[in-house]
Amino acid sequence: MITEDYINFETAKLLKKKGFNEPCYRWYDGNGYVLNGLTIPAIPFEYSSSECYLCPTHQMVLKKLREEHKLHIAILWDNGACIGKNSFRYHIDRMDNYEDKGYNKIGFDSAEEACEEAIKFCFENLI
Repeated sequence: MITEDYINFETAKLLKKKGFNEPCYRWYDGNGYVLNGLTIPAIPFEYSSSECYLCPTHQMVLKKLREEHKLHIAILWDNGACIGKNSFRYHIDRMDNYEDKGYNKIGFDSAEEACEEAIKFCFENLI
């Protein structure tokens, strides 16, 4: 069964610090437990406290990065030519600067792990 992939607790804290505020069906409490429920209008009332963190899907964050920050993340499979084993990697491009060579990192065990790390890199270094 295919399921949606949500950002982890540490990334959720980083997104809150950087002002991410989009409607989500899930959020984390201060201990990292996932709570479910539609947030209306966009966030739960408790979000203003330090004990609540939105829990968007990877896809929601990728869309926000593309639309608002002009950052495109590609998750690619590496056939092992670079590091001697099969692995995933990410590549980040600035959509408004064609001269920028982008940012790369290789060696992830899954596409989801590469995506999570690319999102963290963007929010820590590019926004």
